[in-house]
Amino acid sequence: RICDLHVRSIPEETFPTLVNGLAGKLLNETPRVSSQACFGIHNLAAAFSNDNTAETAGTNALTTYMPQLLQTLLLVVDRSDASESNLRICAFEAISVLIQNSAPDVKHVLLQLLPAIIDRLAQSFNMPVLTNEDKEQKEGVQGLLCGLIQVIATKTTKEDIMQHCDLI
Repeated sequence: RICDLHVRSIPEETFPTLVNGLAGKLLNETPRVSSQACFGIHNLAAAFSNDNTAETAGTNALTTYMPQLLQTLLLVVDRSDASESNLRICAFEAISVLIQNSAPDVKHVLLQLLPAIIDRLAQSFNMPVLTNEDKEQKEGVQGLLCGLIQVIATKTTKEDIMQHCDLI
């Protein structure tokens, strides 16, 4: 709740402990707890939406944690129980907000992430569809992956994206 309602009140020296604590809950906890951790990361990242420091300094407090958080959240998406407690959706939304509020100095991380997202999108077309629920899940995942590609595209340049366009 603190990450939701009072994120600006979090002392700077507490930030690393908080981020690492939330990241530690993503993979080994129940879907409900992991979903709440995703929500906490989402809110922490959203707090940087009006932070002009990233544009002037080229970095922000998220930069140090960005590669680890993105990698861990992608592992959350692949959890066998990710469909419970909206965990998959919460993880994708956390990734999206992290990317949206990333500083310019993590552009290289985003460009490394893009091929992985494109590959996941391509793989999603091979997901078996046996029931309407399977179809809805497949289409939901594809929509979330397309959303991530769009967010990455807004944080990078046309030249950065051009080499990947044929694969999208």
